[in-house]
Amino acid sequence: MRLGFALSLVITAAIANAADPLATELASRAAVSAQALRGQADWFFVTKELAHYGSPAGWATAVPATPKASSPLDVIAACRDNLASAGIELVLVPVPGKVVLHAHQLLPPVAVPQGRLDSAERAFYGALEQRGVTVVDLTPIFAHLKDEPFCHQDSHYSPAGQQAAAAAVATLIKGRPWYAAQPKLKTSTFSATVAVTGDLAQLAGEPLPAKEQLVVRQVKIGEVFADDETLAAQRRASPIVLMGDSHCLVYGSGGDLLADHAAFGSQLTAETGLPVDVVANRGSGLNAPRIELIRRKDRLAGKTIVVWLFTARLFTQTTESWKVLDLIR
Repeated sequence: MRLGFALSLVITAAIANAADPLATELASRAAVSAQALRGQADWFFVTKELAHYGSPAGWATAVPATPKASSPLDVIAACRDNLASAGIELVLVPVPGKVVLHAHQLLPPVAVPQGRLDSAERAFYGALEQRGVTVVDLTPIFAHLKDEPFCHQDSHYSPAGQQAAAAAVATLIKGRPWYAAQPKLKTSTFSATVAVTGDLAQLAGEPLPAKEQLVVRQVKIGEVFADDETLAAQRRASPIVLMGDSHCLVYGSGGDLLADHAAFGSQLTAETGLPVDVVANRGSGLNAPRIELIRRKDRLAGKTIVVWLFTARLFTQTTESWKVLDLIR
């Protein structure tokens, strides 16, 4: 977030949050230099996540002072309109912060009144839907999951949360008229357990907790993994584009992505039987993936749907400006 927009949010927050004790408490917890906060037991939280949920309710339509920057509402609606001009649907899938469901795991715990901590986001999604944007609201889905939807130690959703998100998007895709005519791939899935020390635990430093055990779902098409390089051309020709941040990539290629062959694109393939063209960035999922699609210079030929998946905190906590970028030119 550039200085002009950041300063306007800080000033607005000071006024708006005076009447919102919960937002004030979250904002005060986020006013530290650390990137990660220790919670109770083995829980860790992204500091900027608390800052986001401590932001004033008007962030969605706040007009940045930075030239050529726009509000999140205007940028996403403009992206939807631009894609619609070519007959392509935009589906927005913001991943809520774990504090939305686990504020009681903060240290000390934060009590959330009846209702949703992310009420501003919920209103924002309603405003987007009024502008014609399809939004998958993951908070109620995650709230009803039997298994934990978030990693305790990491900034990403857990494999269970990831698979629930993929299933929700797949349900939407399967309901579209074009889906039935698409040739389906024969997929198979395999469970694998990985022991990880998440990024937040590492950022918080010593003492490190015991490694977190995660069960991922790896996906194969025939005898090869769905993300195998030999299938790159097949994925590129898919009617589905998945763009966004590291939530598109986590569990896909080891290292700091925690596991192999189990990223969101593979989960969506397992759920739909269709390949998925993934254009994602380990950092911010706002501008870089859209710029990459523009650079293809193919006007998204053959694409039917674009799924935009990223962490919800980017609505307010980003070093980039929200910019209108036409994918179809």
